[in-house]
Amino acid sequence: MTLHHSRTTTHTPHKCAQPVQASGLLHIFTRLLLGFALLPLLGACATDAPTGETFPTPDYSYLPPLNLNVTKIDISSPTPPAEGSLAAKSPTPPGAMLELMGHQRLHATGTSGHAVMTIKEASLSRQPHHSLQGSYSVQLDIDDPAKNHHGHIVAHVQRTVVAPQKLGLEHNLYTLNTALMDDINVELEYQVRKNLADWLTDATGTPLNAAAIQSQDISKPSPDAAPAPTSTSQPTPTQNKSAQTNTPK
Repeated sequence: MTLHHSRTTTHTPHKCAQPVQASGLLHIFTRLLLGFALLPLLGACATDAPTGETFPTPDYSYLPPLNLNVTKIDISSPTPPAEGSLAAKSPTPPGAMLELMGHQRLHATGTSGHAVMTIKEASLSRQPHHSLQGSYSVQLDIDDPAKNHHGHIVAHVQRTVVAPQKLGLEHNLYTLNTALMDDINVELEYQVRKNLADWLTDATGTPLNAAAIQSQDISKPSPDAAPAPTSTSQPTPTQNKSAQTNTPK
């Protein structure tokens, strides 16, 4: 007896051969974009962490003092930094450094009057292309009602620097703040000497403009003084006599 076996084969399409839905592609593409967008933030978080580096304490007392003809100088506290500011992360906070500059450089040497240095801006912020930007501004107002004398100046500086990530955020902020403080010290002195020169005194309280006028008066001859005698080249009688020649008539 011969047995015949029959088998029916059914072909079922493999699931992987099914076309991918458009919604799945969109989901994958969205996740890739999100990952790329987070990379700079992850890098920033890694370099924003404190590195343990120590930084010198700034000092501005070695710079020339600005002696003002007033009895009192107040230094206002800085306003809170704007949202997103990096000032709080700086090892040398700009607001505190500007206050230190005011205390060390401005001196009251007068007998009346009042001066106020106001910190108008002390901001540090991130910029594109791995850069940092700082903007510092101080205002100095002087008032002496007894003499009906008033003065006002503003010193403002701004600087942008490239901040290598390998150095860390603290190091880059310290470097930027150091440069800005050098700038604001120069600008403050320039503005005071240019626009508030009549308020400046020496260490004893003598106005600098009065000292300059007195020095000029000492070296300048009085208009009533008699003119100094001038020498003449006329020959003396002896010289005339010796120069004569007797000729016979």
